[in-house]
Amino acid sequence: MKLSKRIFAIIGIVLLIALFITTLVLAFVDPTADKSYFKAALFLCVVVPIMIYAYILTYRHMRDKKQKED
Repeated sequence: MKLSKRIFAIIGIVLLIALFITTLVLAFVDPTADKSYFKAALFLCVVVPIMIYAYILTYRHMRDKKQKED
């Protein structure tokens, strides 16, 4: 169980770093007027951490519920 948690944590960290770097690069490189790629990257920088937090809360709730049943 601990190994899977570490693997998911590393994947999450790498994903967030990649999103932040992509957002930074797109802020300076995207020549289009509407900057749609930048907006999408910025949106994902907000949504992905929220999704990770929701997953953690759901996992804790399900784990606690399972322990109470046992």
